[in-house]
Amino acid sequence: MSNILNIKPKRLKKKEKKSFVLSNEKKEILIGLILGDIYMRRIFIHRDTSLNFKQSIIHEKYLYHLYDLFIDYCPSLPKLEKSLPDLR
Repeated sequence: MSNILNIKPKRLKKKEKKSFVLSNEKKEILIGLILGDIYMRRIFIHRDTSLNFKQSIIHEKYLYHLYDLFIDYCPSLPKLEKSLPDLR
């Protein structure tokens, strides 16, 4: 698991946003995730978009692996939530 002390502040400064660059490998990983497991969300029109995952707890190691890959871009630790089963 990742080091808790490595958490970034929630909002980037303008200079940090301008220097924000992803490696080609991370871009490819993100594209694959967006096509599959991630959903993107923007709560307010003038705010940044967040990327969110919803997975079963059995995929915890996978989610922490992704968190380790993108820790420099994550403002907080992963959150575990209990949800009701889908009864459809």
